[in-house]
Amino acid sequence: MVEMSTLSHQPGGVIHVSTLHLILSMAPLLFVLAASWKMELGLGSAVVTGAFRTLVQLSILGAILQPIFAASNVYIVLGYSILMTILAAHASCGRTKYVFKGQFFGVLGSLLIMVSLVGTFAFGVIIRPIPLYNPQYVIPIVGMLLGNCVNGISLTMNQLTVSLVEQQREIELYLSFGASYSEAISRLLREAVKDGTTPLLNSMTVIGIVAIPGMMTGQILGGSPIMEAAHYQALIMYLIAMATFGVILMEVVLILHIGFDPSHMLRSDRFIKPSTKTSFWGMVQIIFRYMTRKTSGAVAEIQINSNDSEVKPLIDTNIDAARYTSLRDSEGGYLEVHSLAAENDVSTPKDCLVVDDLARVFPPESRSKVVKAKVLFQGMSFEVGSAGITLIRGPSGSGKSQLLRCIAALSPVQRGHVELDGISWNDTICKSGWRKKVRYVTQYKIDIPGTPYKFIKKVASFMSWVADPLAPSESEMVKTINVLIMKWGLTPDCLSQEWSMLSGGEAQRVIVAIAFASKPRVILFDESTSALDMTTKLAVEDSIKEFSKKHGCKVLIVSHDVEQAGRLI
Repeated sequence: MVEMSTLSHQPGGVIHVSTLHLILSMAPLLFVLAASWKMELGLGSAVVTGAFRTLVQLSILGAILQPIFAASNVYIVLGYSILMTILAAHASCGRTKYVFKGQFFGVLGSLLIMVSLVGTFAFGVIIRPIPLYNPQYVIPIVGMLLGNCVNGISLTMNQLTVSLVEQQREIELYLSFGASYSEAISRLLREAVKDGTTPLLNSMTVIGIVAIPGMMTGQILGGSPIMEAAHYQALIMYLIAMATFGVILMEVVLILHIGFDPSHMLRSDRFIKPSTKTSFWGMVQIIFRYMTRKTSGAVAEIQINSNDSEVKPLIDTNIDAARYTSLRDSEGGYLEVHSLAAENDVSTPKDCLVVDDLARVFPPESRSKVVKAKVLFQGMSFEVGSAGITLIRGPSGSGKSQLLRCIAALSPVQRGHVELDGISWNDTICKSGWRKKVRYVTQYKIDIPGTPYKFIKKVASFMSWVADPLAPSESEMVKTINVLIMKWGLTPDCLSQEWSMLSGGEAQRVIVAIAFASKPRVILFDESTSALDMTTKLAVEDSIKEFSKKHGCKVLIVSHDVEQAGRLI
């Protein structure tokens, strides 16, 4: 047990620093100003402003703390600690590139919980000041905890929210192969937590070797024994580590809860760039409105203009037993779905992909009560039988990619459902098992760290794969991929190259081969051969038809290539 000693006030213990001496200590900054002016660094105003604000703010702090220390009142100490926590939460939220609904109150709650727990442990078990709320101990230690928590939580929160928005393709690539949200975000999550904790860990590593830390310096200058000051500094670092790690983990859980819905669907639309920075008084107004808001239970309503969502009747043609659906979006473009059953197809409802009354509306959520929504499609219904190939056509913006994403459970729908082999996607909350059977392949170049081989290894380790005894093994996938890419003009060596080193056409061939090797029940190709030359494109098309016929796989293809449509349908 460590015992706290009072600061020494004996002669020679503390050297008084007068206001004149304090102003004199600013003199060396004149050399900084001169150097900035000479080198045209433009730091002059920042240095002057920083020096002035330091003097004013610390003087105000001293004037505030002096009567609080003198009063030693539990309510005053508690109130000031809460005020510091509110300011810390506000500072944390102001350092992020993206914000989300409830961010401030989430951060505030995390800080209050962790600082309360760590403070209770520190003051009730370790230090045990008398009285327990003694401001000489409570306020400085709470301030140090909050200061370090702000750095850790703001760095982690910024990195993680940026990843959820700007690394959407990487996350959804893993999701499309059957990963859970935690498996899809694992690399980016590690980087975010590491980013927030590295400054603290670096400080703990070099503390006392490179420099004497601030608290220990203050205690030594105040006359405390050196070893006691060292013990207190170590104690404070342990408390800071507990609080910082706890706050970071709590905020990570909150952000992942916001960023993914219960079906493990990424909702990057919930993170937006703030238009303006909220001032302190603006933040106070937000808190006041939140505490005095009326709980009327009003629900936002999306108003759909029927003129913008005209739905033409389903047209059944007799040409090769094909089915045709045409829907008009809000811009007047048409989304067409052409399905051709395989020769001698005798598919039953339990061997089909069924899309029933699907609707995709923007925006799916809104804070205003009535919003005129853009309807990409609604009433979309069609079936794809075993070994069937379906072509989806339409102008840019008509909803082709969104239709595939909805089928793959990567984008939300407002109405309708999808069935595969007689099983609806609504039967399970988590869509990892669904996505393992439905493979979505985009036209974008794969831009993730590592090699295709490491990607294959990671996919084979997903829980949805491990739990499936019929899932192909890593070695089986590699063997199939090698056969396919050699047929398409590549060598097996490309699997050991970084994704970034592969050209657009090479990356497309590799990811299409991986999609085939994963043996899904449905493959959704979204312009996935757009970067290929004609010879290679023909070879890939032959493989698509061969794979679909051999494995009974349903294939949906989005393409602007009219000739490709004629070759496949």
